[in-house]
Amino acid sequence: MDFKVDWEIIDEERRIVKAKMVPDPDRYERRTINGKDGYFDKYDQFFFSDEALAKAAKTLASKPIYAPPATPDLNQYFDDAKKRMAQSLESEIQLERELDRGSAYLKISSGRELLFVVLYIDIVGSTELSRVLSPVAQRTLIPTFLREMTLLIDAYGGYAHKYTGDGLIAFFPADTFWTSVTDLAIDCAVAMRLLLVHVFNPLLKSKSYPTLQFRIGVDSGETQIVDLGAENVKSTPDLLGYTMNIAAKICAACPPDKIAIGESVFRNLHVSRKKHFEEMSLPKERWNYLDASTNRRYSVFVLAGSS
Repeated sequence: MDFKVDWEIIDEERRIVKAKMVPDPDRYERRTINGKDGYFDKYDQFFFSDEALAKAAKTLASKPIYAPPATPDLNQYFDDAKKRMAQSLESEIQLERELDRGSAYLKISSGRELLFVVLYIDIVGSTELSRVLSPVAQRTLIPTFLREMTLLIDAYGGYAHKYTGDGLIAFFPADTFWTSVTDLAIDCAVAMRLLLVHVFNPLLKSKSYPTLQFRIGVDSGETQIVDLGAENVKSTPDLLGYTMNIAAKICAACPPDKIAIGESVFRNLHVSRKKHFEEMSLPKERWNYLDASTNRRYSVFVLAGSS
């Protein structure tokens, strides 16, 4: 559940305050269902009875209410990434064939519908970029970009799903810890943006390469895992469903060098992170997609003031 904190000053001189956590009134409303009082989640259409909340409160006694998920030390990570990128821009990347962790994960769950946070990232203006880059530059710049994005996805607990030539699709399994995984996916997107803006682009500029603009789109929801292809020719596990389609649309609608998220992601972000996003004003002729559960217009939010 999302909570807001009501503060009460107990002793101003000694700076003692009392904090009371209450369910966010913008999201939850009091209702009585099947004879039980509780809170109804207007976004996810779920009912929390007072009895269930009381039991949950006992199990959480003396435990942290919220602990941000573990993330890499970005200063050290970016130092290491800069060295890798500088080296790979000088010579073509030679990759040894290894286990595809994303495909391996999906194969285990083939035929099931699971909850995922899905991340799309692509390069803005990649067609023009491919026109002006030399063949050697294309074989170094784009693979370097994709490798670094893949490594960040892995560092934040996600899986690289597929490459799209000028971008990639990643997924973060969220069946167990939806809020924490959502936070991790957004942290990953922010780290991608920071790496590209503050490390990769300055490095490209120093080597007389064109700098990159990009878009990142994130959404979440139930997604089907299916096997696609033909026997004895080619087959691969894939993700299908409305969430995949909407995540792609969000990425396409995202302003250059920004991060855009769907309403489902925004709802499940921790309240301390929601304040950094603002709703995008998209004209109906450009954005008229509906929420899969409510059939009302699906909102998109953009990370504000990112630098």
